Amino acid sequence: MLAALGAPHPAETADLFVAWTDGLLYDRLAGALEETNPLPDMAELTTVTRRMLLAALST
Repeated sequence: MLAALGAPHPAETADLFVAWTDGLLYDRLAGALEETNPLPDMAELTTVTRRMLLAALST
């Protein structure tokens, strides 16, 4: 997917993107930070995901 979108280093970027996604899922599903961080709403998740994709495509 990242290669199709034009990422200059898709394999390396994919590793980082998967790690970020794993951390986000762990935080939200396991509640690792539920006492200090409120659950994000859809707008926040969309914004952060868009920023991650833009960063992945620009590296």
